[in-house]
Amino acid sequence: MSAFWRGLRQFVSQRPEVDERVPELSRWDSRGIVGTIGIGDNAGLKILALKEVNGAGKYVSYLLELPFPFIENPDSSVQMENGIFDDNVPGESGGLIDELTRAFDVTWSCSSADVDAYFRDLDR
Repeated sequence: MSAFWRGLRQFVSQRPEVDERVPELSRWDSRGIVGTIGIGDNAGLKILALKEVNGAGKYVSYLLELPFPFIENPDSSVQMENGIFDDNVPGESGGLIDELTRAFDVTWSCSSADVDAYFRDLDR
């Protein structure tokens, strides 16, 4: 079993605590929030937490779009794959976004301008 799956199994059995640096869902741009990695070789790279809603516009989950297919923090204690969904409500219950924030010292922005810039950079 890979370290990623062992870590995910441990995560599922022990939900992380809410990290205060993760904005509450009510503050998010309608598309999501953009984060900047603060430590390690990936410092300065952007992450998107894309808000997923149903046909009625009600929150369903978020999708983490990472800068690489797979990343790990500097001490290799946390590893994540790109494209992971989580249905926990940010700011209310601990989830992958909280773990990611702690492991990679992510700074989040709810600014529509930052979300626009993220998508604009994808088009380059």
